[in-house]
Amino acid sequence: MTRTFDAPREQVFAVYTDPKSIPNWWGPSWLTTTIDKFEPRQGGVWRFVQHDKAGNEYGFHGVHHEITAPSRLVRT
Repeated sequence: MTRTFDAPREQVFAVYTDPKSIPNWWGPSWLTTTIDKFEPRQGGVWRFVQHDKAGNEYGFHGVHHEITAPSRLVRT
């Protein structure tokens, strides 16, 4: 997926690689997101868990394949 943002690339890259900012934008607003694992380096793993009001959990995970600050982030 390719996304275009009207913001400086350093700022966009920081938002995508800072585990403190990810819960502010990841997923729909009616779910809360917690960061279980986040290793922002090539080969590093990531896992986010979303929670709904009924107590259900939805997990997402993958691997960082390439990180080239501030221009490229490839992950599954």
